[in-house]
Amino acid sequence: MRYLLDGPASPASYPLRQYPRFTGFFELHRRDTILPVGFALMALFSVQARAEYNPSFEWQTSEPSLLCPNPLALKEAQTAARSLDAGWLKETGCLFAQGGLRIALIEAVEIRGPKGFVWRGRIYPANGQPSFSAYFDESNALTYAIYGPFRTRQSAERETKPLVEDFVRRVPEATMPYEIVESPPRSFWARVGPQMYKGIDVFCLKVRNRELEMNRPAVPCTIVGKLP
Repeated sequence: MRYLLDGPASPASYPLRQYPRFTGFFELHRRDTILPVGFALMALFSVQARAEYNPSFEWQTSEPSLLCPNPLALKEAQTAARSLDAGWLKETGCLFAQGGLRIALIEAVEIRGPKGFVWRGRIYPANGQPSFSAYFDESNALTYAIYGPFRTRQSAERETKPLVEDFVRRVPEATMPYEIVESPPRSFWARVGPQMYKGIDVFCLKVRNRELEMNRPAVPCTIVGKLP
C-alpha cells in the first residue's frame, strides 16, 4: 500500500540545524509561480510524455524539472517562466522535463541558485531520445531511502508512519510518500520517497535520533542516491 501524507496548515519550527533553509525552501518551491507555469509550458519544451517514478533509479527528475545547459541559463529560464514569457524561455536553451527520467548525477556542487543549489547530471529520456547533460535545481533530483528490515508488514508500518507524519507536520509544504515492500525470506522494508536529497537525509537522521533516544539497536536507513 502506498501513502502520500500531507501536513497540517500551520507550520512548526524545524529542529535540524544542518538544514536551516529547509522549511523555507519548500514554501518557495510549492508556491513559486514557476511550478504552474512549468506545467503550462511543458507542451512546448518537454522531452517526453508523462513518466512514472521508478524506484529502481538512484536519481530521477521531479515533475516538472527545469533543465538547462548552464547555471546562468537556469537562472534566466526561471525568471522567464515566472514572467510567462515562452519566447524568452525558448531562447535560454532550457526545457521542462516531466518526472521519472533517470539521472546520472555528475556534480552536486554548491552553486547557489534562487531557491537552492544547482546540480549537474546526465538525463536519460524514456522514449529513446539521446541522453544529454543538464544543470538543474537540487529539488529536481529525487531519490529514495530504504528503511528496514522488519519482521512483519505491521511492524514496518508502525515504525515508519509516525516518522513520516512528523516530517510533514514540521515541513507542511512537503510530502513524503512511502510504501511497504516485501523481500524474501519474509522481510519487510519501507521504501520512502521519491523526495529531494535533503528531505530523505532528514528522514534518516530522524530514524537514527529516535533509536538513540529509545536506547535500542538501530534499524538501518539507507539513502539510495549517492552524492558524487
